[in-house]
Amino acid sequence: MLGLMMPELARWTKALLTTNAPVRNDLVSWINVTLYAPLEFQSTLWLLWIMFPLRDALLAALTVALILGFPLGLGLAGRPRLAEPARLVLDTLQTLPALV
Repeated sequence: MLGLMMPELARWTKALLTTNAPVRNDLVSWINVTLYAPLEFQSTLWLLWIMFPLRDALLAALTVALILGFPLGLGLAGRPRLAEPARLVLDTLQTLPALV
């Protein structure tokens, strides 16, 4: 606001600005050159040993849930007496936090 009233003040504050962009640029360049191979190794290791098996396990769990869930749900839909205990269990499970 003061810079609008006094243009000299606006020029004076711009002259005092400093930046650390060249330092950060040099640091990123150093990391890319020096640590590329170890970081690439860690990335590949993480992908092959953790992420792919996790994906496969989740796909297997989804397949099992679909194979068991559809027939069970269709069977319980036609039997109200059996559906009540199942609904009690499902409603309880919905209130639990994830990963419990």
